[in-house]
Amino acid sequence: MGDGFDILTLCNRCVYYGYMIKTLLNIKVDAEVKMRAKKLAASLGLPLSTVVNAQLKRFIDEKEMRFALPVKMSKKLERMIAKVENDTKLHRNLSPVFKSGKEMDEYLSSL
Repeated sequence: MGDGFDILTLCNRCVYYGYMIKTLLNIKVDAEVKMRAKKLAASLGLPLSTVVNAQLKRFIDEKEMRFALPVKMSKKLERMIAKVENDTKLHRNLSPVFKSGKEMDEYLSSL
């Protein structure tokens, strides 16, 4: 004591501990989801509660919840894209470069 830093440290602890007030939240989660989430969180060195807290804070801050599935193309779409990529490599079925919208409209109307 005496150099002033111990008081600042003591004050910081008070603010820190005041901020860390916790409450218990009981939610129902599929057992498999909980197990996989807990395992993933642990692999990142995090307790599952930290992950849940972060998501709840994000929900509050952004006022929205996003749900997304990975984009998976159908086999038909994959074949269509492969054909287009092949045509592009061979310089087939490509439109000319247009200098104006009017020129583009005329070209498309001529098809």
